[in-house]
Amino acid sequence: MKVTYANQTYNCIKAIREGNSATLYLADGGPIHLYGIQEDAWEKFQFEGGDWYQPPLEEVKAQRIAQSKADLAAYLESHPIQWTDGEQYSITAEKQQQLTGKILSATLAQQTSTPYTLTWNSTGQVCKEWTLEELGKLAFAIDARVTALVAYQQTQEVAMRDAESLEALAAIEMDYDAVG
Repeated sequence: MKVTYANQTYNCIKAIREGNSATLYLADGGPIHLYGIQEDAWEKFQFEGGDWYQPPLEEVKAQRIAQSKADLAAYLESHPIQWTDGEQYSITAEKQQQLTGKILSATLAQQTSTPYTLTWNSTGQVCKEWTLEELGKLAFAIDARVTALVAYQQTQEVAMRDAESLEALAAIEMDYDAVG
């Protein structure tokens, strides 16, 4: 196919439009990347013998779902929970695992009458001593917040899997800030 843009014609095997960029795969090898394309400029692309590549719906679904999971991890990283002591505590998967380990260790120490100093830290601070009861309350608060966010991601993922068109898929919003 031939693609003409900005007074240049390219002999291409595929043309992909993504966001505000385009990649033209040339018939004689190699891609050409065009960045910063304004919305009104897309109509200036002229095609002869083809059009923009449309990936299969299932491929786009898989990409959207993977992105929603990556976005959730990034959201957890950048949105610590505010606790009753005025401090903020990380809610990432890694910190949740560490917290579970600390609570398990403290519980076992308590059951076996083994001396154990239970410590935990707020975001960017050094560890301080906690009671098992207070750290347990923080753990439950973190769990409640993360469970709500994960449930939202899963609900949106099911909607993505059920989408019957690219338009329906694109209409599914991912807004973790909207989760109460």
